[in-house]
Amino acid sequence: MISLFFQAGIVFLIYSILHFVVFRISGHKFFMVKSLMLLLAVILTFIFYNRSLTLVQIAFSLFLSIGICNSYLIFLINLQNSISFRMLKEIELHSNLFLTEDQIFNLYPVDRIVFDRLTELNANGFVHLENSEIHLTKKGYLYGKVIKLIQSVFGIEKSG
Repeated sequence: MISLFFQAGIVFLIYSILHFVVFRISGHKFFMVKSLMLLLAVILTFIFYNRSLTLVQIAFSLFLSIGICNSYLIFLINLQNSISFRMLKEIELHSNLFLTEDQIFNLYPVDRIVFDRLTELNANGFVHLENSEIHLTKKGYLYGKVIKLIQSVFGIEKSG
């Protein structure tokens, strides 16, 4: 059993190194697609090289590996998109380690934050912007329903 934890750690180490190299070479466009394709390649390679393991051992190690890699991806996505993380970074950049509320609002005006999010949603096909109106696409509608379902199942009241 300990060897399966070790193998999951090795899979994560290989994945994180390859992830770093791929994104240094190719840039961050299509981050999630490239990340998931890389994870799939690492997992298929793992299965190929561990054919002698039982199905239960392979499944256990893969679920552990995928969980670790998913946590890693979520952390990276939060570093990129989290306004809270960005505010902490901005405060840390100042020598006195504090900012006033006005300084924060000047750095991150609410209208700019909303505009950036809408632009990203539009670029990823979740909404369509037309004459100052925001229309859900089929993809956006489906994701909205799934998010609403997950929130109701897990009792999550606030998001974003």
